[in-house]
Amino acid sequence: MGSIRKAVNLIMSIIFALFVLIPLLNTNLVAEKKSDAENRVLKSFPKIIDTETGKIKTSIIRNEFEPWINDNIGFRDLFVKLNSSISVKIFKTSPNERVRVGKNGWYFYTLDHNIEIANGTFPLTTEDLLQIKEAQETIQQGLAKKGIEYVLVLVPSKTSVYSDEIADILNYVEETPIDIVTNYLREHTTINAINPKGDLIDAKKKGLVYLKTDTHWNSEGAYVAYNSIISRISNYSFFNNKSVNVVKEDATLKGEFSNMMGYVDLLPPEYFLRVKIKTPNTHLYNNKELLAIIEKYQEGHNFVLSSTKFLLNDNIHKGNLLILGDSFFDDTNKRFIIVELLAEHFQKTFFIRSNYISNEVISEIKPDIVIFERTERYIHDLLRIPLQKPSYQIVKHNTPAKIIPGRKYSFNVTVKNTGTENWSDSNNIKFSVLQNGKDVGFKALLPQGKMIKPGDEYTFKLKDLIILEDTDNFEYLMLQEGVNYFGERKVFEMEGTVAKELLPLKNPSFGIVSHDTPTIMIPGNKYSFNVTVKNTGTESWSEANNIKFTIFQNGKDVGFRALLPKGIKIKPGDEYTFNIKDLIILEDTNNFWYSMLQEWVKYFGDIKKFKIDKTIITEL
Repeated sequence: MGSIRKAVNLIMSIIFALFVLIPLLNTNLVAEKKSDAENRVLKSFPKIIDTETGKIKTSIIRNEFEPWINDNIGFRDLFVKLNSSISVKIFKTSPNERVRVGKNGWYFYTLDHNIEIANGTFPLTTEDLLQIKEAQETIQQGLAKKGIEYVLVLVPSKTSVYSDEIADILNYVEETPIDIVTNYLREHTTINAINPKGDLIDAKKKGLVYLKTDTHWNSEGAYVAYNSIISRISNYSFFNNKSVNVVKEDATLKGEFSNMMGYVDLLPPEYFLRVKIKTPNTHLYNNKELLAIIEKYQEGHNFVLSSTKFLLNDNIHKGNLLILGDSFFDDTNKRFIIVELLAEHFQKTFFIRSNYISNEVISEIKPDIVIFERTERYIHDLLRIPLQKPSYQIVKHNTPAKIIPGRKYSFNVTVKNTGTENWSDSNNIKFSVLQNGKDVGFKALLPQGKMIKPGDEYTFKLKDLIILEDTDNFEYLMLQEGVNYFGERKVFEMEGTVAKELLPLKNPSFGIVSHDTPTIMIPGNKYSFNVTVKNTGTESWSEANNIKFTIFQNGKDVGFRALLPKGIKIKPGDEYTFNIKDLIILEDTNNFWYSMLQEWVKYFGDIKKFKIDKTIITEL
């Protein structure tokens, strides 16, 4: 009996040891590896030796090693997928607070007050409405002086149209912020405010107008909105408000919520009817000079360069349309073609993904009509008149040299207004601290009534700042709340508990000397190749100043990095070959480009762009 018990104990001990050892033996040791499940770069192995003192870091276990092992332990992707699947498919809950599981296969984005839109608690005051009126009238009057008509298009959030599909909401309201703002502007201004919500609600009785597994409308919903718009901008002699003839074809896509909740294949591809123009009369064209002007003056205003497009209609010889919109009008992936549909009514159409109307861009394009589109959850963007060219410099600061994550710290940062306009609390100028490149909500405010004129200095008192666990870096940045961040970035890299200031390179630049990019790439497969670059700047590159090579896909930084080896220094004029290892082109990617960056500071240099037509790679 005793021998049996010993054997059982031995077997149990071996099983327990295997449970502990097998994940450890399968721990990832590859630096900057990308998680296939979460579509992000995992933490690299921590630096054990302090580069300044040469001693072993005593804080490495808690502050660096533990986050590394949490990210890289064996079978992590498997467990992430398993956890997500159990949460969503069995318990009908989301493992990510940004997504709420609804009824009948619906999923909803929770940030930006989306749920509050549906239940009537969205923060919109009478004062907000007055500020929206004043800001929008200022834009309208400025454009009218140039003979340009201003059209404001407000797109309802998914929660506004499908509030009845949200779980755990006892009462939802029919009149949501988009209706309140539209009615207010129509009653108190002459602004052409277009709200397609009523048309979308009517159309949903016949079929879906939003995607169940994504925050956006589907192709048919966009087509309904297109018809709402053209029926309300028909007062030009050249304008034909007859709807474009379209055809519909079966299509599927993977909504963004799968990836948010754990991994890209968590939810099955969603079926929808793709709307296509039967006989298109427009075509894309290039204008490098105009693109450079747009990039210069729209940069920093939620601007996405890769979404910019210029369309020419050979059958119409009058009318220029400029559209500034968000992701609901960005049809880069051909899910909805609302910009192309509108372009059928104008000689030239220009689309810029941004929340800012630049006078310089207006002067260059000379549009007859400007359409400014905002989705409902961003309706507060209408409150502000953006500062034209805000900038600042950090004069001094007493940031603690040692910061323990989780503790509160108070200190001062003095800044100088180097722009041409006043700062005040009324135009929502604030000081922010970003962590790991994300706005975590910390703001230092200007006192009510305080005015900071150009050339003036002001000391912000940062009170009870908490650096969160797993923070690799934090940075200081000014912002006009609801409009954009601006000015000089001051970045601090966390090495254990040491906050080390990262000095930005002054004029970094590079040129691509050669590359052997594959001419065929299948999305989802891994590819390895080389890109040789030349340092054409005035300062050396090294691992110490966080110089890296990156690849954008559809205009987005998807986390891919090629690193410089530790100890290597690339002097001005020197060349270096980056080994691009295991690059994965994501599904629905139609372009990618190469760029350099100083991590946490800025991208820089000569961009090399490529177009993807199914699997064929063409250099642009």
